[in-house]
Amino acid sequence: MYLARLLGETTARYPWFGGFYLLLSFVLVPGLVFLLSLAGPLVFYPFLAAVTFLAVTVGLLTLLQHQTATLLPPPLRTWDFLPLALRSLAPYDAALSRLFFCCNGRGGGRQLMETGADVEAGGMEGRKFGADYELMLGMTEMEKVASSRTPIIKNLSVVGAIPMLAEEEPILVRNER
Repeated sequence: MYLARLLGETTARYPWFGGFYLLLSFVLVPGLVFLLSLAGPLVFYPFLAAVTFLAVTVGLLTLLQHQTATLLPPPLRTWDFLPLALRSLAPYDAALSRLFFCCNGRGGGRQLMETGADVEAGGMEGRKFGADYELMLGMTEMEKVASSRTPIIKNLSVVGAIPMLAEEEPILVRNER
């Protein structure tokens, strides 16, 4: 359930991520596994072992960061030691928004890239990645308000289609036969 919620939130934040996730899950990864299986067991098993080792290492480090961060050396207590492109989708959003002109007034990637540059330059030293992530989420929420889709959502909420977003008491439509 957590993974589905995380994927939904990521897709809401970055509209291109849904298509990329489908392409990766149903075309690229199965194609890679198929090609590696054709190469034979001497290629397939070491590659599978390396990917499994990486996944277990990342999972274990994340678990330790959340449970007992004080046991880890200071650089490993957060993911800040990684470049921004390995811990955030903001650089990819900026590149895709510029490439396809699909930002529609969002400007999300550019602002998030600047935030990431501050993190990389050490301007936000001492902050955990979670705080930076919350800052990025806050910026994204402000951009959603300025989005061109906002009036449509407000109109739907007024007629009761989305009652949780209604500013006033929603108008409920009853079907009487």
